[in-house]
Amino acid sequence: MRVPARTDATGRLRGYVRLAALGDELAGVVPDGWAWLLAHAVGQDHDLSFHAAATPGSRVADVLRRQAFDAVAHRAHVVLLTVGGHDLRSADWDATAFRRDLLDACAALVRDGALLVLSRLPSAAGAAARVAAANAALDEAHLRFGGALLDLAAHPGTEDAEFWSVPGALPSELGHQALLDEVAELLGEHGLAVATDLRSDLRTPHHASPMTTVTDYGAGRGLPLRPDEER
Repeated sequence: MRVPARTDATGRLRGYVRLAALGDELAGVVPDGWAWLLAHAVGQDHDLSFHAAATPGSRVADVLRRQAFDAVAHRAHVVLLTVGGHDLRSADWDATAFRRDLLDACAALVRDGALLVLSRLPSAAGAAARVAAANAALDEAHLRFGGALLDLAAHPGTEDAEFWSVPGALPSELGHQALLDEVAELLGEHGLAVATDLRSDLRTPHHASPMTTVTDYGAGRGLPLRPDEER
């Protein structure tokens, strides 16, 4: 993938990456979640604009009707999308509607050339037949729109209790770190190198360039990428 770049004051060429995280809490909607860790890692070597739209409990209709519009307006280069767990655990689960809304949301997200990173659901996400149906829709979206696929159904760590804080829904600290490494590798395969050996602790001020900002969906405002600060 290609991103805009500039030369900073030291003469180093820095890419400018617009990153968005959509969907539910599987994306890690807290500052130590894998999506935030990924933003932190990308921001070490690139100018970054991070739009954190993923919210706990979100379903695919929320992505289609609200979150996708924000990501498109953000003109994201990379979109992380984790969705389906709350859909398949709901009493009104409808595999056909899930597939339709997912494909419509993905079509909107990639229309301007964004790299879409989808996540297949792990077996612990819910009833086997529903997980299979949701993953079939996610596979179809990946085949149709390209991008990268984070396969939690095949990831060996997802079968371990230590991987989860809430089985199939919310990773533990260990799980978030494993997913950070996995997604960084996927992005590297698409031309965006991400070093996951974070050079500053999340509890210290981030060594960000002036161009590094975060839009927190809950707060609805631009923020410096310092996840330790109150938002």
